[in-house]
Amino acid sequence: MAEHSLEDILREGERLYLNEFKEKLEKDFYGQYAVIDIEKEDYVASPNKLEAIEEAKKKFGDKLFYTVQVGNLEKPTVNYRAKQSAWNF
Repeated sequence: MAEHSLEDILREGERLYLNEFKEKLEKDFYGQYAVIDIEKEDYVASPNKLEAIEEAKKKFGDKLFYTVQVGNLEKPTVNYRAKQSAWNF
């Protein structure tokens, strides 16, 4: 799995949303949140943004996704992933 820059995720996520998923998402999930995996070119949708991200992590793994409220491209986002740390004593 390649690491993608935030710009890559935003650009490719928007392209997938507009060209591949928009019609179906707006018909079936208008107003909900779509979380798009740009590598798998697939998505999950949920009325709750955090639940959508958690569902996407279960389906696609723990990585960054393009997240958009269906029907509103004003504020697309990329979910935040904190680096995990471990303490060794």
